[in-house]
Amino acid sequence: MKVNSQVTILELPMVFNNVERILNLTLISDPLGGLTLVDTGLPNQVELIEAAMAKDGFSIDNIRQIVLTHHDLDHVGSLNELVKRTGAKVIALKEEVPYIDGTLISTKYPSDEVLRNRPELAKLLESCVPTAVDEPVVDRTILDSSGGAVVIATPGHTPGHLCLYLPMVKTLITGDALVSENGVLKGPVESATPDMEAAKQSVRKLTRVNVTTIVCYHGGLVADDANGQLQRLAMSL
Repeated sequence: MKVNSQVTILELPMVFNNVERILNLTLISDPLGGLTLVDTGLPNQVELIEAAMAKDGFSIDNIRQIVLTHHDLDHVGSLNELVKRTGAKVIALKEEVPYIDGTLISTKYPSDEVLRNRPELAKLLESCVPTAVDEPVVDRTILDSSGGAVVIATPGHTPGHLCLYLPMVKTLITGDALVSENGVLKGPVESATPDMEAAKQSVRKLTRVNVTTIVCYHGGLVADDANGQLQRLAMSL
């Protein structure tokens, strides 16, 4: 779904606890830098990504950069396969790099007991291959080859979570720092956020940018009074 001149949302199905949900990956178009994919879905979703891109007139082989908002399974799952397919440069906040490349294990990693009781989850985790990050970035880094996107460090959901702000189209890509439901913006999911105080502070930080459109990985597009919704949400946390 094309949102504006720079942003297209790629909707991928995800089945969790026998309930189908949608993952909202973001594609950033840059006339000079090529295509940037933000997050990569679950393991083994490359064909779905390719089909979603083709539906909007894009080729997966034109992906030049992959930006990861964070290292959770549903965001990095198809990273390794995509890098092999496209040769894309991988970009992530420096605090998140050791989790993406496998140097460190997340505190959110399921226990052995959980994995024994949920073999389907264990299989997915086994399919997720640690991958090197080519360009570690910091807060306020400007990604010139990705439409001039500005990196915003938003810790809380993970230590090195990031959001992206595209000033030309006033669009905020939130990863899991925010979620939405039927166009209504909501705060971070507490059960999946180890450091809620940091996450709340990160939401307040996001109010510093002026937005007309917000893309949440879980929930998708927020376009109706997006800036007002963000401001009110931050005040309520």
